[in-house]
Amino acid sequence: MTLRIFSFVVLIVSVMSAGAQDGKEPFQPNKAGIYGFIPSPKKSQDLRHLVNLQKGEETIPERLKTVGYSTALGGKWQCSSLFNNRALPQSDYFGFDYWFAMHNNASLSHENSKKFVRNGENVGPIEGFSCQIVVDEAISWLDKKDNDNPFYLLATFHEPHEPIALLEEIIET
Repeated sequence: MTLRIFSFVVLIVSVMSAGAQDGKEPFQPNKAGIYGFIPSPKKSQDLRHLVNLQKGEETIPERLKTVGYSTALGGKWQCSSLFNNRALPQSDYFGFDYWFAMHNNASLSHENSKKFVRNGENVGPIEGFSCQIVVDEAISWLDKKDNDNPFYLLATFHEPHEPIALLEEIIET
């Protein structure tokens, strides 16, 4: 198996997420329809509650599927202000065969989340820290993948964001 890594740094995570999806320069975010941090779905005067990756946006996983890749997303889906709401396109629309995610941050805590969604269905409470949960789900997807196709797996993590929650053994070191 050959793994290739590509990454870039952008201070606004929603904009970076869009760049990771469509491969466009993240410093020109209006091209993708995401021009700043995506807040909660609460209505705002600047209409940021309606920000999303635009329907016509061609994405990396969408293109890879055309040449036989299996595709999966695990972690944060920060490309729609209306997470898991068909009023706006969700990650499956943009080329992910499989997705396990939640919107923005893992609030109230990164531990024992109740907000993960798998392929559009609420998962319910899961014990553990969200980064471990995402990694476990990604490994499970790889193990269950029923073909030898190349794959594109995008794993995005909540832990760099507040509220900070870590394993006790990490805190004590």
